[in-house]
Amino acid sequence: MGGATVAVLMLPEDAEFSQNIIDIFSVPSYSGMFYMFSDDVSHDFSDYSALRGDLTSSNGWGNSFTNNAAAIAYCSEVFKSLRSKKENKTYVNMEKEYIICGYPNDYLNYSHTVRKLIKLRLGFNFAYLLTDAGRMARVSALATVLTAYAPFLQPVVKYLLAGCWSYIESIADVNFLVKGHKVKLIKSSEDWCTDIYDNLAVFNRTIGNEDKEKGLDYDEYLMILMAATGEKMYDRILDIFELNAGIDYPDFRIKNAAVEFSVNTEIEYEGVSFDLYKETDY
Repeated sequence: MGGATVAVLMLPEDAEFSQNIIDIFSVPSYSGMFYMFSDDVSHDFSDYSALRGDLTSSNGWGNSFTNNAAAIAYCSEVFKSLRSKKENKTYVNMEKEYIICGYPNDYLNYSHTVRKLIKLRLGFNFAYLLTDAGRMARVSALATVLTAYAPFLQPVVKYLLAGCWSYIESIADVNFLVKGHKVKLIKSSEDWCTDIYDNLAVFNRTIGNEDKEKGLDYDEYLMILMAATGEKMYDRILDIFELNAGIDYPDFRIKNAAVEFSVNTEIEYEGVSFDLYKETDY
């Protein structure tokens, strides 16, 4: 299953997409180039190198999260998302998803955010699965059956199957997130919810009780993705400011906006002079 198909299948019934289209060539973040790239996991799992690339694709967000904590917290508090709906009038509804992905409309930003979340969860799930002796024994047994006529391939096939199972678990995780549930960043055996022999029912999995409602919710995972976005996040925040201001002030451009004003002058009146300095910002 490709990322686009997965995003459609897990789309919650209460999703509200704006009909507005962002002109990405006129917003402040436009730099003269627009890259269309895939966020999909290589889901045929026949190439160990491709799997390894997918597992490490979201590395490095930790330092960025620390360095940009204030901006990320601001975005999480102020902007809308699939699960964070606010009453204020905005140009798009998937504002956080736009900051993460930068696509022209709500649906594209939603679907690419889903793909990024799956990649993020894949790394954590694969790392856990390798430590779960019981589940890895099942993976190893299946790999042995599949490589009966070429036993030397068993070790490679075992890890590819583990990657496949981790991918299915990641889809289940993101399905929970977009439906408003929480998913632990680091899982335990009790938190694992899919079966290697029964992955077709992944979208029908349910969280059984309140005790499992621990971990991070959808918007908290978006904070991690914002950290992975890096400096581009700030440019897209300006895009949102300009787009929202443009609803009531169509000619507003962030490049022409003043955020600080100061006056430094000398006033003379009836032979008496004095200096006046005033500075303010907003």
